[in-house]
Amino acid sequence: MLAYRNLDILLRSLDDWAVFRKIIEKWNRHEIADVDALAAGSLHAEGNEVYPFLANNNLERFSMLYENLTYPVRGYV
Repeated sequence: MLAYRNLDILLRSLDDWAVFRKIIEKWNRHEIADVDALAAGSLHAEGNEVYPFLANNNLERFSMLYENLTYPVRGYV
């Protein structure tokens, strides 16, 4: 929900917004394999920084993924 409601803050690219909307819809339907494939082939540089952060479920990777985010996104998070 965080990503869906805040795409305008997390991403500047309208193309990435559209991809993230599709990703979120697939997450909601538990179509995880489809999500990874969609993200891998469709996102631009900024989306490729945000997606791993939002999809992460490994606490040990949090800091590294957080540091990869742009400064405005880190400030928001």
